[in-house]
Amino acid sequence: MKPLNFFFLGMLSFALCASTHAAEPYGKIGEKYAALGGHGGALGLPIGDETNAPFGGRFHDFKMGSIDWHPQIGQAYEVYGAIGGKFHELGNAQFGYPITDESTTPDRRGRYNHFRSVQLPGKPESSIYWTPETGAHEIHGLIRDAWAKSGWERGELGYPTSDEFQDGAFRRSNFEHGYIQWSQNTGTRIVKAGVAHDAPRDIHLRSALSTDGWAPISGWVDIVMKPNGDYVFSGHVHNAGAVNIRYSLAAAVVTPSGQSFGFGINGHRVDGTETVFGRHRDHNWNQANNDPRIAANWNSVAEGTLSWRLVASATITSGIENFIDSTAREAFQKLNRSANASLGGQIAKFYMNLLSTL
Repeated sequence: MKPLNFFFLGMLSFALCASTHAAEPYGKIGEKYAALGGHGGALGLPIGDETNAPFGGRFHDFKMGSIDWHPQIGQAYEVYGAIGGKFHELGNAQFGYPITDESTTPDRRGRYNHFRSVQLPGKPESSIYWTPETGAHEIHGLIRDAWAKSGWERGELGYPTSDEFQDGAFRRSNFEHGYIQWSQNTGTRIVKAGVAHDAPRDIHLRSALSTDGWAPISGWVDIVMKPNGDYVFSGHVHNAGAVNIRYSLAAAVVTPSGQSFGFGINGHRVDGTETVFGRHRDHNWNQANNDPRIAANWNSVAEGTLSWRLVASATITSGIENFIDSTAREAFQKLNRSANASLGGQIAKFYMNLLSTL
């Protein structure tokens, strides 16, 4: 009597179980499965039964992939291999329902599937592209639209090499020969590898200056930065009041990635009307220099924004010095209590009374 071949029996039991628990595909999914070669096709044997999918669709898993169907799309389409793996990683139908079978790209180098998000307004489309060199990566939204307009994979950027990700204030997808960024404020921008930037040759940031508190000073700050690292920091501050004021200004250009480039004026005095002789109500400055960090980070600097803070303290010639108050009323009340006898104090009291009538 020959000994039993337990390996053969095990394989036979597995096949019997599989045939018992896996239902044959039917309907639109069954039609697609048969068109792809059925059991002998690229998807292999079915796993389990056809099942409900999110947002009113259906799917059936197979050994090598899946077939998904949604009534709004009409036809059933397969997703398998590395693209199928990425599709599963992205949440399957949460990413979108396939609207193509996996197909060969026009340049014959890669493979792709297109998808549609039936649950979103406008039912936007997205894609997953794969090559042996880049792997499988998704692309969607306005970045996908910009890539399509540039010629898809045969355009200047080539195939995607990343999924979409957050890049400071931007959304971004990388490609073989550059990247595409998008933000609500700037829209989409294509940046080719080896090209410094499609940003302007220099950036010019300017803002009006004022204080939230009591100090009657105002003006402007202006910063020009160039790709070689040169910059010009200039501005103007005017004192329109009676009290002499010493002010400090801190300004910074902040990039989307969080880098900052700082500029400042520290403790400069602008005179009020209490200074009779040699009065200087205005301060103008123009500082030029070079910062190598600007050149080294130009792509990010070119998207920078200007922020600033202006702090002021009063310096009264009759003896009240060096205080900073958070509100106008508190500041002038202090002047009223401490300097009634001086010309500056009397003027401050007048301003306090005037303020109380506003």
